[in-house]
Amino acid sequence: MLYLRGGSSSQLVVRHLSSGRERTIDVGPGVISRARFDPEGHWVQATVIPSGQLPIAAMPRANSTCSGRLTREIFLAPPGPAHETERLISMDDGTTYEGDDIVAPFGKDVLRRASDGAIVRWTPTGAKTVIVPASCGGRLLHVDAGRRSVVVSCSDLKLYAPPFASRLWLFRAQGGQDLKQHILTRVDHWELTTGRGVWIDQFHVDMETAQIVAPPPLGPREVRVTRDFQLFATGGFPERGDGMVLRPVGKQSIEVWSGPLRWSR
Repeated sequence: MLYLRGGSSSQLVVRHLSSGRERTIDVGPGVISRARFDPEGHWVQATVIPSGQLPIAAMPRANSTCSGRLTREIFLAPPGPAHETERLISMDDGTTYEGDDIVAPFGKDVLRRASDGAIVRWTPTGAKTVIVPASCGGRLLHVDAGRRSVVVSCSDLKLYAPPFASRLWLFRAQGGQDLKQHILTRVDHWELTTGRGVWIDQFHVDMETAQIVAPPPLGPREVRVTRDFQLFATGGFPERGDGMVLRPVGKQSIEVWSGPLRWSR
């Protein structure tokens, strides 16, 4: 488990749930706004605001006693530059990387974005290898360090994508594989899994075959979140192994669910 000690301090604590032992990591100057584990356990990645001033979140309310559904959240930046930087701290030997160009860990290596937009693998010895070419304009969606592969969304290729959409690609040592699907995302993130199959938006990607495949069947007591592309803004629908899906009752806004939910086929 990873948690922050002391409110606005820059100290992260890693707690081993099986033994109860804790390890404190000093991330350095600034305030931590986000932190997470590398799925393979080699790194902790923290997003830090060196100025120490977090943005203020405000939620507008509807003009009534009952505000109803949420509308939108507004972040008000404090005076001065609203600057964030990424810091990677090795769980193995304490090695630290810092910079706006850091994208994600890659096994014991690091993925960084070059000035031309390429995603480059940096090794501890300083060797550099381009993983995703600059022509992709890629944003990271998933890292599979064991298979030396990444899934990205490409925006700069001439692929006749719908407005604001990006094309899914998988890159590995053998080259790039077009997954022939579009998603509406333009930010870096990575799924917290190291398995062969991974959900990227509403698509299930087989990292071994570099293809989008049908998801494995659910057991009778299993539940997973499935995606509905026509209602992408609402998130996902819980689906049971017996084929029942939890959906909102009646006509719903495309932005936010409201009202009762019901299991139905």
